[in-house]
Amino acid sequence: MNIPQSSLAAIFEGPGRPFHIQPVAIPVLRDGECLVRVEACTICASDLHTFSGRRATPVPIILGHEIVGSLVWPAAICDGAGRRLRAGERLVWSLASSCRDCVFCKASIPQKCTSLFKYGHERFEDPWPLNGGLAEYCVLREGTYLRGISGKLDAKVAAPASCSTATVAAAIRAAGEVAGRRVLVFGAGMLGATACAMMDTAGAHVIAVDTRAERLQLASRFGASALIDARLASGDFLSAVHEFTGGYGADAVLELAGANSSVERALQSTRTGGTCVLVGSVYPQPPIALRTEDFVRRLITLKGVHNYAPTDLDQALAFLSVDAYRYPFPDLVGAVFSLQRVDEAFQHAESSGAYRVCVQPQHH
Repeated sequence: MNIPQSSLAAIFEGPGRPFHIQPVAIPVLRDGECLVRVEACTICASDLHTFSGRRATPVPIILGHEIVGSLVWPAAICDGAGRRLRAGERLVWSLASSCRDCVFCKASIPQKCTSLFKYGHERFEDPWPLNGGLAEYCVLREGTYLRGISGKLDAKVAAPASCSTATVAAAIRAAGEVAGRRVLVFGAGMLGATACAMMDTAGAHVIAVDTRAERLQLASRFGASALIDARLASGDFLSAVHEFTGGYGADAVLELAGANSSVERALQSTRTGGTCVLVGSVYPQPPIALRTEDFVRRLITLKGVHNYAPTDLDQALAFLSVDAYRYPFPDLVGAVFSLQRVDEAFQHAESSGAYRVCVQPQHH
């Protein structure tokens, strides 16, 4: 089999500096590694935080971790479901590789592996220089969970599976059974819209919360049956929650926005005996006051979700393969750019407010 000798890649060298498009030698692949031809990579919010300097990331780096591609080498492998994939078939893979043997891997939280390696988050250097999605090819390390996908699934819908869709699946798993329950979703961005759709498919009554009217309207197209403006004063906000939840509060709450004010309202909105799942709080903020007696007396369960386990990627793909086109997922991608126009792609993502922008290499 012919393996290409090099791959064009967009190297990010720091905020305020243009990406450097350059050829990168494809390293000699070792047992357990895979070479994937990148079909598309969507720009995640964390990529934008790095691009703008809001998030500290080692540089130089090849950004991008929401990736869909096709197998180049080896000629055949088995994916995480035991399906045999041959060269040329499409696949997505986990956000990170893990050792599968440390205390966290054995506890079924491989996303906290002691030797975790995250695609699109690691410095551009040997022995795995091609470790991000903004390139023609990506090298997958041993310990990466991968899954084959249908050739019919739109690349713009498939690429976010390895980040936003799988993370939402993890949050829903943490929330427990949602069929027939009232679920409050704080934040109607990419994660929130996805959560609304997946919760709706699971039979929940979904209530979306956001500060932006256009995002709330989009949430209604993704399965939210009720909408609440997060700009309401505290008393009015809780009145609206009680109106949509029979006066008790939500059975489950997913907090995806991450702002302290949103977290506080999420906790207040959880009914006695309910579960509140925090997902959006992934950057430093001042501490908030928690009345522990309130948690005890109201029997509230509070959970944190960061990234996901392989079972969540499986669930994300199961949802996308059956139910994605019941909802306008392709509309979440605002524009598509070539790899050579990656600077424009990031500028557009920053200025447009699009849920996602897609970069597609033009292979020759």
